[in-house]
Amino acid sequence: MSELIDIEYCLIGLKAFPLSDDYGRARDEVEIQRVKHFYEKLGFEHAGKDFMLKDASQCHVMQKRLKAREALQNHQV
Repeated sequence: MSELIDIEYCLIGLKAFPLSDDYGRARDEVEIQRVKHFYEKLGFEHAGKDFMLKDASQCHVMQKRLKAREALQNHQV
């Protein structure tokens, strides 16, 4: 799966819930809040119970790509 996906106009959604090898194990609230806080620091916003969203254009990689594209266009002018 070595395919490049252009995420410039995408929305990233995820379920911020702790993973476990013990399928079906109940997660305590401290674990859940730790995972949610991790994604908040990355710029995700709450969108319901355990779900979080982020505009892909706000991701660090996209910011770098857009700046590089802009610099290239300015250089070609």
